[in-house]
Amino acid sequence: LLPVVAAVAMLASPAARAQFFSSTGDNSSFPVNLFPINPASPVLNFTGNGVGIANSGTASFTASNGGVLLADKLSIAINGTGVGGVTVTGAGTQVNLSGASATNGNRLEVGNWGIGSLSVTGGAVVDASQNAAGCFAPGVSCNSYIGNAAGSSGVLNISGAGSTVS
Repeated sequence: LLPVVAAVAMLASPAARAQFFSSTGDNSSFPVNLFPINPASPVLNFTGNGVGIANSGTASFTASNGGVLLADKLSIAINGTGVGGVTVTGAGTQVNLSGASATNGNRLEVGNWGIGSLSVTGGAVVDASQNAAGCFAPGVSCNSYIGNAAGSSGVLNISGAGSTVS
């Protein structure tokens, strides 16, 4: 009987941890760099920081499975040489952008001097409209751009019931 119990115990393995985020390539946050990230964390709280995907090279970032990213801004494909994409997918998955300052600038930039894409699918939400009152202070910019600057390319794809970008 003892060998059978040992065999059953060997077959049982710890439950796999869900992966909520993935990040590859030239990604960072600013003014404090919080990368690399923990892909198994259900919430990435970057409040007070902007998130830059494909800063000067090629990169990607994905939020899925109900993961929540909190940040002041999201900028995809930066500095003229950035080529990157962000995917936000699945019901309950959120990217909430709430920054409002003269120094942190725009909230959502897709193709910000580079070639960028943002895909929001499967009921996911990207909300750049939070903390709207903060956008009315003198000198504060809370804009969003798709293809910002000459030579830039930005693509925004939204598909699936409940998927929104605001």
